[in-house]
Amino acid sequence: MTFQAVALMVTLVAATPNNDLPPNAVEGVWMKAETMITESRKMRAKGVMPASLECRIDSISGTEAVYSMKIVWVPNEAGTLWRFGVGTAEENAKAEEGNRASGIRNVWSKQLIDKASGWHASCVLWEGQGL
Repeated sequence: MTFQAVALMVTLVAATPNNDLPPNAVEGVWMKAETMITESRKMRAKGVMPASLECRIDSISGTEAVYSMKIVWVPNEAGTLWRFGVGTAEENAKAEEGNRASGIRNVWSKQLIDKASGWHASCVLWEGQGL
C-alpha cells in the first residue's frame, strides 16, 4: 500500500497562520510521511492538533513520490476533528469528496511541484465538528 492511500485514512485538523500561533505551540521536525502517521496518532492521544502543516516532495521513483511533513501542534481544547492528506491531486480530490460528505471541510492546501520531474502533488488540511 502506498503512503498516499494510508495518509488519506489518517484523521487530523485546523490551521492558523504561523504568526498567530499561541505561545504554547510546539513546532515539529521534518518527518517522512509514514512516520508522521504514527506521530499524529501519538499527538492526538496527547490532546493536540495541527495549527499549521508544511509538506514537501523529497524524492520520486518511477510512479511513487516520497513526501515529508512538518506540523506545528497546539492543544485541541475544543476537541476539533482534523485530517490531513498528502499525495496526488486526484488522491486528495477523492478524499475531499468523502470528507465533504462527512461535514469536514478543507481549511488549507498547498500545491507541490518537483521541478526536476514535473511531478505534481498537494497537501491538504481538513477540519470538522468536535469529536
